[in-house]
Amino acid sequence: FSYTKKIAGIIEQAEAKRRILILGGGTFTLPQYLAKEYPSSEVTVVEIDPELLSIAREYFYFADQPNLTVRTEDARTFMNTNQQQYDVIVLDVFSDTTLPFALTTSEFAQRLEASLTQNGFVAANVIGAVNKQCAPLLTAVHRTFTLPLPAATVFPLVDPTLQRKQNSIIVYAKEEPKWLDTAGSTDALKPTGTILTDNFAPIERLTQQCKNG
Repeated sequence: FSYTKKIAGIIEQAEAKRRILILGGGTFTLPQYLAKEYPSSEVTVVEIDPELLSIAREYFYFADQPNLTVRTEDARTFMNTNQQQYDVIVLDVFSDTTLPFALTTSEFAQRLEASLTQNGFVAANVIGAVNKQCAPLLTAVHRTFTLPLPAATVFPLVDPTLQRKQNSIIVYAKEEPKWLDTAGSTDALKPTGTILTDNFAPIERLTQQCKNG
């Protein structure tokens, strides 16, 4: 997928990547690549569905590695109790059909911020084009995440392998990552949407509006 290549490219640029956390295993292609590419790094994957790891072993050549840990757990539950700080957090839990509301709220964003080193960053894979139909959803998530992580860079991608026309990789950080190559980024996505909270996150309605666009 083009989005995994983009995330891998961003991590390659990063000055620090000793501890990498990936929320959402998917096919486990990215975690396996990072563990092999950076053998001195500690890569932790949190995936709620145990079947995905079995599928990755059978169909995507996943193999255990000494610096790769897989935890079968809900990402929000993990973050609520996490005491570790990471140089890199990859958020890959959003799909074309589901957007777990508990992973879009300000409370979750605060846990992301607390789990980052001072110069660490979040790379979020967000599906949905930066257009009129998806604007309410994307600007809401964007505004919510930029409250604790104000340095944000948006990279829109066109991925022919996805059902949707476009997705975006958004880099969030406490401070501007001066090492980041911003070529191909856009300032079209503004943090102007509704602030999402655990008590109010109309994600289902916003997602449906985006899908109908």
